[in-house]
Amino acid sequence: MRAKLHSRYFAEYFRELHAAAIVVEPDYIDKDYLEDHAAYYDRCFRDYKRRTVRLHFFSQAFDAEKFRKILTGRQETDKLTESYLGFIVVKPLSQKIIGRTCLKTYPEERRRNFPILRDYPVNLFGLELTVRSLAY
Repeated sequence: MRAKLHSRYFAEYFRELHAAAIVVEPDYIDKDYLEDHAAYYDRCFRDYKRRTVRLHFFSQAFDAEKFRKILTGRQETDKLTESYLGFIVVKPLSQKIIGRTCLKTYPEERRRNFPILRDYPVNLFGLELTVRSLAY
């Protein structure tokens, strides 16, 4: 039941942010998870993976070919960097799989105010991105 609540929340959240594309970054080394792994998971009898997956979200739709052209410098990056919504780290665990998350906040309204946001630099396959968020 709880997993369904998480997936429903993320579906509504990304709908509100107009997410149109996801880029999967496999074999991502997350510092926070690596510290947890060294302190706990590395000492378990079960063999837990050390690497995570990082999911990047964009409000601009694009395909793999267009993304390759951007990464190789054959296409302008401005629109893509402006459409960056942030990332979620997915941990290789059976429970509590959501790791460090930096996502653009909901659009500001009277009932939603985020006074302590900051810019987080993100490197995606050499592409420098930024998301204004509060990491959690």
